[in-house]
Amino acid sequence: MLSLIHPLVLALMAVAILACLFPLLQRRSELGGLLLSPTSTLAKLIARPDWTWAFALFAIYGLLLLLGIFGQTIGAVGPAMLLPVAFLGAFLMMLFVYFTWVIRTLLIWVIARLCGERANFSLVLCTVGYAFMPEALLGGPVIALTTVFTEGTMGNSLIATSPLSLAYLMPALAASGPFVGSIVNQIDLFYLWSLALTALGIERIFATSRNKAALIVVCYWALSTVLLAGAVALSAQISQHM
Repeated sequence: MLSLIHPLVLALMAVAILACLFPLLQRRSELGGLLLSPTSTLAKLIARPDWTWAFALFAIYGLLLLLGIFGQTIGAVGPAMLLPVAFLGAFLMMLFVYFTWVIRTLLIWVIARLCGERANFSLVLCTVGYAFMPEALLGGPVIALTTVFTEGTMGNSLIATSPLSLAYLMPALAASGPFVGSIVNQIDLFYLWSLALTALGIERIFATSRNKAALIVVCYWALSTVLLAGAVALSAQISQHM
């Protein structure tokens, strides 16, 4: 019976990911539009917000990260604890990814307000969710597969390391310290792609210039990177003194 728990957990994760993909498949034309014509597609999405899509994107990303972590740590978990650990991990991962979504939106919204722009917070939240598509549907599978089949992809950061990030491509630089490692981890193709889509969405919802929208997103990237790097460095210092 215990030998069936491992494939059962993987099957449950796969079913959950497929369930989250269902609402996205209903909007597959918009998904393709974000790749081929992001400006016009974001304009259509912002005009008719769809929260289901945004929620599904973050759920898929969280489940894929959990799948990667589960693949690396399966040997350290006893068979009797696999199901409880998997369900607890899924719950905590969902809290983490949705918290990340809200914090990213909040920082962008506050920076935009400081720049003199005004917009409904919920609309910014939905737009950030749409822009998360490259990280969720492209970056998520790559991170999960890389985490399962290689070692060390979680790095010394609070977030997973993408194989297309500077931290992964230059491991010596990333290992030079937790602060530097966190910064280079934020220079990632999928993450920057999502931020570029976010800038296009901000341009639309704030009815501002593309340069100003880009400035807001760059300020967000710089602020979030410094905050994350500081948190990782502080965590490392605390660990050394414990």
